[in-house]
Amino acid sequence: MTIDDVVWIYTTFPSADHAEEAAGQLVSRRLAACVNLIPGIMAIYEWQGAVQKQTEFACLIKTSRMKSELAAEALKAMHPYETPAIVVFHADNADRRFAEWVSRQTGQAS
Repeated sequence: MTIDDVVWIYTTFPSADHAEEAAGQLVSRRLAACVNLIPGIMAIYEWQGAVQKQTEFACLIKTSRMKSELAAEALKAMHPYETPAIVVFHADNADRRFAEWVSRQTGQAS
């Protein structure tokens, strides 16, 4: 794994329980090295013709490029939202030691 193989996946959940459950599953299944949960973000959006306002928990999922598709599919399967925001960002020039750790945690190390 190179320093450019680190990937972040961003998503949000409606509650701490949902976010923690998803994070635990991703880490235990080695689809993520780590998940940062960020409580108390406010989302304002239009859904089904009405403006909605909801407090959510954001998740930053640290994984490898090789596991990012599997992680995103797992998120879709366990997500309570009908149309969840699941966005993959490729990290550029991640710290080498961090990239190696992500690799080990996601089972990518040789």
